[in-house]
Amino acid sequence: MQKVLFVIFVSLFSIVAKASIIYESAAGGFDSTFCCGSILNTNQYIGATFTINEKTKIDAVGGHFMASKSFGGNLFGAIVRLNNSGYPSNSAFKLDNILAYTIFTPETGKDYLAPIAVNLDSGSYGIVFGAGLFGTSGFQALTLLQSQPSFSNGRSYGTSPGRNWHIEDSMPWARYRIIVSGERIVNAIEPSSLFLLIFGVLCIFLKKISLSFHRKNTVG
Repeated sequence: MQKVLFVIFVSLFSIVAKASIIYESAAGGFDSTFCCGSILNTNQYIGATFTINEKTKIDAVGGHFMASKSFGGNLFGAIVRLNNSGYPSNSAFKLDNILAYTIFTPETGKDYLAPIAVNLDSGSYGIVFGAGLFGTSGFQALTLLQSQPSFSNGRSYGTSPGRNWHIEDSMPWARYRIIVSGERIVNAIEPSSLFLLIFGVLCIFLKKISLSFHRKNTVG
């Protein structure tokens, strides 16, 4: 009986699918002729919108960061709820509704993912990278893909001195590789259903005890 209960509860709480990339803004080779990338620092934030169709556990965010001896220091990566205009805020360099953030110093010249943890319901959200918030002060850059990436997904946006948050769907903004990794949360059990299931298992267990006791007292 104990083995049966163990199998049942392992099955119930194994509700998260394997982690994978659930959003990437663009893919393809990296541009070796067109220099170079776009700065991420206290004076420029860059991000993108992404949409999920089911409840998802986000476990990492990142992108392809440019390699250069001139760059260094830490950045923040934040997942935000977008406002009615589709931006992180109506004010430059502000994030109105932060759902989760991470602080990291990226490995450069390749895709890099920084761990983060938040459960999101289906809907559209924003990912933002920059410096100046949460004690960060780095100076890094997102690499530009080739002039025609193999695909570009979602909408890129940013803010810089003298410019509020704005959408940029044209090149080169559509050439940044921004990544969100996560796990679909499946077969989540409602509390009422879980109670009924536990109650049913308990009844079976008690019935088995009762039958065992009855047999013991009727033998001979």
